[in-house]
Amino acid sequence: MRISVVGIGKAGSLLAKFFYRKGYSVSHLINRTPEQALKLAHELPGCKAGGFELLAELEDVVIIATSDSAIRDTFLRIWNVNTRPEYFIHLSGAISSRVFEEAAKAEKGVASFHPNLSISSFSISPSLLQKAIFGLEGNEKGIAFLASIAKKEGLRYVNISTESKILYHAAAVFSSNFTQLMLKQAESLYREKLLFDNLSVVELLESYLEGLLKKVKTGTLSEFSGPAARNDQRTLELEQRCLSEINPKLGKLYEELSCMIRHVRGD
Repeated sequence: MRISVVGIGKAGSLLAKFFYRKGYSVSHLINRTPEQALKLAHELPGCKAGGFELLAELEDVVIIATSDSAIRDTFLRIWNVNTRPEYFIHLSGAISSRVFEEAAKAEKGVASFHPNLSISSFSISPSLLQKAIFGLEGNEKGIAFLASIAKKEGLRYVNISTESKILYHAAAVFSSNFTQLMLKQAESLYREKLLFDNLSVVELLESYLEGLLKKVKTGTLSEFSGPAARNDQRTLELEQRCLSEINPKLGKLYEELSCMIRHVRGD
């Protein structure tokens, strides 16, 4: 079984390295700018690297690791010159396997296999994938194929229906991107406005994160503290006003999040 990766960015490189080191035949590394693929090929001897001129050579399994907006176009570039591959897979969290509709109608295996990892983590060793949880969605053939590989390689995954793909990704955005944004705002206030030293900032953020992780594990995320939870209107108004003076959008965000806490609590 030969695996080809199209789109040699951080995610594509990580997957190519993972399969190569697990003993799979990674036959082709393809990128819009061939230099990126050629660079990775130096680390993975035996892989053929280049640009879209190689699309006609692909067989067996094709993993498309481009940006979401380019997945459909990349697939069509392949399909229009080469219908031999038996499986078409992409890594997007938001887009479903419906982008491979022509392949599905031809009874190919189609799927999306999204690694729940912060994008900055993609520079870390491919072994990180064995700590990640993938979101798996696709047709019966595609799901069966990826599930068998996941079982063999010890990869964890959750099944997602095609209709639920957008909601799944929205939850991931809340878990990762929005959480990071909140931490970044707190860090900026500690450093730039309160002038705390680096060690104090790190320890403060770590302390709050550890507390949140305990709530995740004990199922108590609906138990809030703070001025919104205790309905301390005076503190809410003072803090919102102070933040609005720094940045009106920050003050508005504080107001909206306070309202959401009350909503979640059922107040």
